[in-house]
Amino acid sequence: MKFSQVKEDLEKLDVGEMIEDEPMYKHTTYKVGGPARIYLKVKDVDSLIKTIKYCGKHRVKYLVIGRGSNLLFSDREYEGLIISLNECFNEIKVNGSTMIAQAGLSCGFLNTLPALGIFQGCEDILRSLRLSKTALISSGLLAVNSNVTSKTINFRLS
Repeated sequence: MKFSQVKEDLEKLDVGEMIEDEPMYKHTTYKVGGPARIYLKVKDVDSLIKTIKYCGKHRVKYLVIGRGSNLLFSDREYEGLIISLNECFNEIKVNGSTMIAQAGLSCGFLNTLPALGIFQGCEDILRSLRLSKTALISSGLLAVNSNVTSKTINFRLS
């Protein structure tokens, strides 16, 4: 499928702002990377779902990214769709000892929470997040892509 058709279809689905041939170095902390055929700033969860369903149905290569931490792109063109969560997935909810942070939220911001008195007692978890920049919370499991090997975060939570 031609990317002009992909762009036209996604515009009809009204899933967010699209940029053609967007340099990926603008969206990574390492500031490297060539252009993506289409860079999409999805506007909400429903738009994300529609986009991923569309890509699956039409076999469009895609990659979902957050803030671009620890992310490297080749200088060659990415022949696919980059779906950015950075623009609208930046909410945090804290309820007692539970924190839910969306993928577009800065880990640097999370590190300020104990100092603000919002999530005290979890400094070790937040320190690991600062080191790793990547966390997945699902069904009570916290998994972190981290260089910290002596202790794991899921051990500290149990």
